[in-house]
Amino acid sequence: MKILITGAHTPLASWIADRISDTHEVLLTDAESEPDNGTLFDPRELEGGCELLSGVEIILHCGVLPTDCSDEQQVLDFATRGTYNLLHAAIATGLRRFIHFSTLDYMTDKVDEYWVDERFKPRPDTEVTQLAHFLVEKMAYQFAIETQLEVISLRLAETVLEEEVAGQPVEPDWVDLRDVAQAAEMALDFKLSDRYRIFHIAANTFESRWEVGHAVHTLGYRPEHNFGGAPRRDAEGRIIGNG
Repeated sequence: MKILITGAHTPLASWIADRISDTHEVLLTDAESEPDNGTLFDPRELEGGCELLSGVEIILHCGVLPTDCSDEQQVLDFATRGTYNLLHAAIATGLRRFIHFSTLDYMTDKVDEYWVDERFKPRPDTEVTQLAHFLVEKMAYQFAIETQLEVISLRLAETVLEEEVAGQPVEPDWVDLRDVAQAAEMALDFKLSDRYRIFHIAANTFESRWEVGHAVHTLGYRPEHNFGGAPRRDAEGRIIGNG
């Protein structure tokens, strides 16, 4: 299967490409600089279809945000216009599925009271990266319900590598990049009963703010990096005793 990955300069795209490149044909792209073994490709410049997408079945949209997020107008334009054009090109070219990577940051108003799962509605504040991710998620959902394009939104906790944060106090917002790559791989072949699905991707521990039972039970997500914490959910998504 031929898969296009945006945001090739990001650690997220690199880990995903490393994981799936042995079993899939991977086309790396980046909107800001030409990647090694990849293509300079800015979706904001698209109009209609795109020759680069010929033969591609799935887009993994890692490059939602620009590298520099200091200019709020630039961030919103990069995220919304870039994603909108990419979605339109995906439909025009006949792609099957669009997977994008969002954030759990805009769910933090609820974490003091609950383990937050996909049933909770996001409430972004005025921070521009939260707004950008929120608008992209809503846009992708609209395309899913109005077209034949399948869309999966993966909302991520803060991405780190377990060995790089070893010895630090465990943060309830962490997820290891290798576990995110695993979730992305599972999302490639996940059988959608409709055309849209959201999954929370975080560490599977009692310390985590985020509930991953849906991803564990439905997507087949099996995080391997829990930062020393006790697992919260078993393979069937059931809560394990924290004793």
